[in-house]
Amino acid sequence: MRNGFYILLIFLAGIFASCVTRKEAIDFTSDSGAIHVDVRIKSAYTKSNPYSTMGDPLSFNSGDCVLVSSEDGAVVYQFKSGQWSPTDNYFFRWGSEGLAFHASYPATEGTDYLNFTLPSNQSTHEKLANSDYMVCDIDEIHNDGTGVLRFDMDRRMAKVVYTLSLVGESEVVKGFKINSPTGIENGVVSDETIMVTPYVVVPEGGIRGGNGTQYVALIVP
Repeated sequence: MRNGFYILLIFLAGIFASCVTRKEAIDFTSDSGAIHVDVRIKSAYTKSNPYSTMGDPLSFNSGDCVLVSSEDGAVVYQFKSGQWSPTDNYFFRWGSEGLAFHASYPATEGTDYLNFTLPSNQSTHEKLANSDYMVCDIDEIHNDGTGVLRFDMDRRMAKVVYTLSLVGESEVVKGFKINSPTGIENGVVSDETIMVTPYVVVPEGGIRGGNGTQYVALIVP
């Protein structure tokens, strides 16, 4: 493949005719040529991490997935036990340097470093997190000897928070929605708009839709 990069498929022992051919599987963690990734959140200005165990808006959560791609293919890496590992039997290996790489979060269908469809339902922690579109581009990669590529992710969303006030004691607000462009297409904000169902925060002792209720959403700026 071009520039010497390729994705490695771990193969299993196969049975052919009357004989058994065994080849030793290559493991990502022990392969000296594997490209490891270190994915970090560069900017915290859009929102706090909605359910980080550390309470840190710059931390990924266990189970978060990032799509890493180049012209040679794409690999999904998952964050577990403080490190990123491929989610299946494919991973990038080092070859000639200088190839461009891209990373995007979340690793959901239809999302990459140029395209993102904003979820219209952000009513739970998980749905809110999956609305936090982040990208990073590396024009030319180089192995500094560690075999690790670092991606500093930039957030592309804007956080909005609406807080209710002056609501009558016997009244509640229902069906609160927030308007936003539908997403990003080929790096450009869409002209179409959607109504987003936000995440709702009810103050202690208050009632949903009453005074002090907050509506939180991530929208395309």
